[in-house]
Amino acid sequence: MELDKVKKLCYNIYIKKDKKEKIMLNFLTEAARDAYTKVYKQRIKNDEIACIKDTQRIYKFVNDSWEPIIANSDSGLKMSLYDLNKIAVENLKPMMASDIITILTTVEHSYYPKKKWTYLMLMCKELSYFTIIKNAQQGEYDTLADAVGDLFTSYPGYKETKSIDINDDATVDIWVLIDDEIYMFKLFPCDEFVVTVGSKGAS
Repeated sequence: MELDKVKKLCYNIYIKKDKKEKIMLNFLTEAARDAYTKVYKQRIKNDEIACIKDTQRIYKFVNDSWEPIIANSDSGLKMSLYDLNKIAVENLKPMMASDIITILTTVEHSYYPKKKWTYLMLMCKELSYFTIIKNAQQGEYDTLADAVGDLFTSYPGYKETKSIDINDDATVDIWVLIDDEIYMFKLFPCDEFVVTVGSKGAS
């Protein structure tokens, strides 16, 4: 099959924004997966994950073939994109501490410069974790990068950071391993979450 036809059958080859590291292969059908495998087999690594859109089945590449690991249509299990990403992120190598700080510093300078925000929230819904970060003249941390990095790496059971992704809406997804489970911490503006109480002034 010609390469352009293979590409048309694949609705998404990469999830990671920088397009440099494959996290998960996504295909419309199993036939599309097989066609892609035939052409690009040498590029596919062991333990790589593939999702089939029409059947919602998940496969792992093991010993030159795709082995099913989840079958939604048979089990009735409903998986969200978040669940699929968790499976994919689990296979990534841990980030170096220097890389974590570099990305968080980029987030601070390019997306959340000090004059542009008042409150940010770092949240992990699965862990019921919520921390509000206030922009102030003096604080516990010198920089936003230091604050965010310390908050999620100091969570009990934290082992390693798998990925930090900056979304189109400037929110940040931080994927970490905690007690052998993958969790996502999300950083986003939350000014509208805060209300003030006090005198409204003379009527």
